[in-house]
Amino acid sequence: MLISPTEGDEEKPEQVYPTPPSSLEEPSSPQVSREDVILRHSRFLTCVLRLQTLRNSLAGRADLEETVMDSIVDSLHLLGLSLKEKIPDVSTATKKHIVKTIVEVLRREELKTFGAEIVQAVMELVQTILKGVLRCEDINRHQHQENQCRLVVDLSQADSLRKPILEALLQHIKDFSDTLRTLKTSSLDPVLYENVYYMLWTFEQILYNLRDGRKPLIDETLTEELNNALEDSLLFISEKYPLFAHYVWKLGGLLNSIQTSKQCKP
Repeated sequence: MLISPTEGDEEKPEQVYPTPPSSLEEPSSPQVSREDVILRHSRFLTCVLRLQTLRNSLAGRADLEETVMDSIVDSLHLLGLSLKEKIPDVSTATKKHIVKTIVEVLRREELKTFGAEIVQAVMELVQTILKGVLRCEDINRHQHQENQCRLVVDLSQADSLRKPILEALLQHIKDFSDTLRTLKTSSLDPVLYENVYYMLWTFEQILYNLRDGRKPLIDETLTEELNNALEDSLLFISEKYPLFAHYVWKLGGLLNSIQTSKQCKP
C-alpha cells in the first residue's frame, strides 16, 4: 500500500514509498501461505511502478532498489516451489498477476540496473515450468499444461526475456529430436512425445505475438539461428515422425514471415 503524505509533507514526495511485505513473515507459517506472500510482493511492486516520479523516487535509494529485487526473486522462488507440488498452492490468477508485474518492471528504464539479475532468476523459473510440463505424466491435464505454458508466453513479452526463452524452448525441441534419432519407434515414451508439443505450441504462440505486434522485436541474426536449429532438429526423422516434422516446419514458416514482414515495413 502507499503511505499517503499529510498536507505538511506535500513538498517531500521522496518520502512517499510503498510498503514492502514484512521479511519476518515466513511462507511456511500456518498463518501465511505462499499465495499470500506472492500477492503482497506483487502489490508492493505494483505500487512502485505506479509512482508518478519513479526516476526521482529511486534515485540514490539503493535500499528501495534492493527491496524491489528481493520481492521479485522471492516471488519467483515461491512460484518455483509451488510448481513442483503435485497440487499447486498458488492460483493461476496470482501467477498471471506476478508475471505481468515482473514484465512491467523489466520494461522500466529506471529499474534496469538489476535487470540481468531478474532475467537470470526468471529463466530459472522458466526452466522449472518447461521441465514440469515435459515430465507431467497425466496427459489429460491439458488445461493445466497450457496454463503453465502461457506463463512462459507472457514472460516473453519482456524484451530481455524473449531471446533466452526462445532458446530454452528450442533446446528442449532439439533434445527431443536427438532422442527420436536414437530410439526405435516401439521404445518411444508416449508421455514425452505428447508433452513436447507444448514446447512447440509455446514457441508458436511467442512467434504469433511477434508477428501480430506493431514492431516485431527479433533481429535477422536470431531468426537465422533459430531457423537453422529447427532445420537441424529434423535431420533423419522427418519421414519417420511426420507430425513432429510438420509442426517444426510450421515454426520455420512463421519465423520467415516475421522477418519478411519486418523488411517490408517502412
